[in-house]
Parts: sequence; structure tokens; C-alpha cells
Amino acid sequence: MAGKNVEKMPKKENLTSVDKVSNFVSANRVVLLSTICVVILGLVGYTIFLHFSQMNVEKDLAQIENIEFLFTKDAAGASEDVLKDKYDSALKNLEKYTSKGGIAGARASYLSAEIKFLQKDYSAAKDFYIAAASKVNKTYLSSICCYCAGVCFEELNDTDKALEYYENSANDKNFPDTTHALFNAGRIKESKLDYTGAKEAYEKITAKNNPNDPWSNAAQSRILQMQIDGKIE
Repeated sequence: MAGKNVEKMPKKENLTSVDKVSNFVSANRVVLLSTICVVILGLVGYTIFLHFSQMNVEKDLAQIENIEFLFTKDAAGASEDVLKDKYDSALKNLEKYTSKGGIAGARASYLSAEIKFLQKDYSAAKDFYIAAASKVNKTYLSSICCYCAGVCFEELNDTDKALEYYENSANDKNFPDTTHALFNAGRIKESKLDYTGAKEAYEKITAKNNPNDPWSNAAQSRILQMQIDGKIE
């Protein structure tokens, strides 16, 4: 008979989707709860990490500012011996921060670079400037450090690297003294007899059409002088 040929469907297959989900959750509640707890704990831990990281950064910056204050305090008119002690003390106290990343490490590296520059140790100064720039890439401080590194390279008579860093800072939208960097680039290109390249650098300055910019006037003067000398058309 037809009725006898009809097989009974397994009871579990008559479950609705809601029942299936309910049974799955029930059967696996320990695993699911454990997973949820791990996620929550992870988020809480990350939030705590960010909080204490920010606290540590602020603490480091405060310590660096204090080192800078002690370094600059009563420095004006101080004897060479007193200044040397100030230099040595500041550099020693900054060592624990220069190895760090982020803004605190960049600030410590920048201050160390400034001290080395004052000591006319341009090789060490440019290393600190470059390190500071790498820790806060694409920022105001990074562009300034690139420019300062260029100055150090020029003091070391490495005009190729100086030109590279001047141009890097000039092309950085965050740099506040673009025309100065461009003028330095043009000046170096002139010294290398690259008069066309120098003209291009100077014209980037004059194109800004800022009569109040001293570097604009200087660039225009250099263009005129090169024309008079027959170096450019």
C-alpha cells in the first residue's frame, strides 16, 4: 500500500531554522561563551594598552622637556666648560628615549641632533635628524629634520646627499620653509654647474609670486646673474 511506502522523516529534520540555531548554541554554548569572553577580554586589553601607552608617551615627553629645560637654563653666556657639561648631561639623559619610536623617540632624537649640531659634530647630528624623521614620517617635524640633515651633509661637504635632503623637504607639503630649501637646492646645482637645474629650482620660488619672501628676491637675482654670465638663456 502506498501508505506503507511512505517513510517517516527523521524527527530532527522537521526542526525549523530557529530550532537548529537554538540547538547549536545550546550544544556549543561553552565554546561560544569562551570565544565571546576572549574577544571581550581582547578589546578590554587593547583599550588598557592604548591608555597606558598614551600615559607612557606623555610621561616620556614630560621628561624630555625637562631635559631640554635644564639644558637651556642659564646657557646664554655660560663658559665653554659649563656648556660642555650641559651637552654631556643632556645627551646622556636622552639616551634612554632616543631608542624609542613614535613622537617621544623623535623628540629625543631631534634634541640630541640639535646638541650635536651645536657641538659641530655634524656626522652624529645628521644621524639623529634622520632617525627623528623616520619616527614621525610625513609630519611637520619630519620635514624639518630632513632639511636639517641636508645642512649637516653640506657641512660635511657631501653635496649630493645635501641636495637630496633639501629637495625632499622642499617637496614635503608639511615643510614650512619650502622656498629656503629650494634656494639651497638651486645653489648646490649651480656649484655643480647644473645651471638648467638651478634655474628650475629658482623658478619654482619665483612662481609663487611672493614679493615679501626674501628667497624669492634672491632666486630672481641668481636667475638674472646666470643670464648675464651666459649660463642660461
